[in-house]
Amino acid sequence: MSPDLDALALLRHRRLARHHQYRNDGKALRSTRAFLEALHAKAERQGSAWALDTRACVFAVDDPVAWHGAPAREIWVDHADDPAAEAWVCARLSALARTPIIECLLDATYVGVRRHLLRLGWGIDSVSMVASTADAWARLMAERPPALTHPDVQVRPMRAEDIDAVVDLSRQVFNATPEFCWFGANPAFLVEREAALQGPAEGPREVICVADRVVGYWAADFDPSDIWGRAAGLDFVLLPEVQGMGLGRVGYRRLLEALMALRIP
Repeated sequence: MSPDLDALALLRHRRLARHHQYRNDGKALRSTRAFLEALHAKAERQGSAWALDTRACVFAVDDPVAWHGAPAREIWVDHADDPAAEAWVCARLSALARTPIIECLLDATYVGVRRHLLRLGWGIDSVSMVASTADAWARLMAERPPALTHPDVQVRPMRAEDIDAVVDLSRQVFNATPEFCWFGANPAFLVEREAALQGPAEGPREVICVADRVVGYWAADFDPSDIWGRAAGLDFVLLPEVQGMGLGRVGYRRLLEALMALRIP
């Protein structure tokens, strides 16, 4: 029997509404419903889908070429604030067969599921945070206003002729330190990265140079959605030789100020 996607969409909608950046309106709910419908259809074709009436769901999709360029199992879960629903989700996750790459995106409020996965030997690869641009800038400036103080380091807008060097930054840094971005040096991912850099830039893209050699890159890419509204994601990569010089804070300040000027909240 097909799950009640309307009820499951409302379940996710209420979960996301705990985050004050969530739009929490009818448009967001409709977008969530459309997302779950597409995800459920994909799970039935390429993986597995389970639902515990209207209280929980687990959708697992086996994607031969995931967004990072490697085959992966992608898992999405939701459950009501109900010990039985949480236990049901944990049991489903325990029963899933292991694959080389498994991704499970969890909301921060799913503490019990996260602890269960850690006990199973799963690890936390990354943490995604949503924050106010202006608040982040204010906290950064209150602590210690970042400034570029190294005379040999220059920052300038990225040009078309810099793209190969920027792609190579990811290849060098994440081949050496895959724990910071395990897919960052994946050849398929680098092809996608190069294509994206060749496209138009809606937000700032800057390179960091020493003696005209590109040693770093930072950018803000717009990611508007019905869920979070007008938003942007930040992208940083620095060669080891310029890490620890405070450049990350300088880049963070420059990107936040550019986003505030563009009215990206």
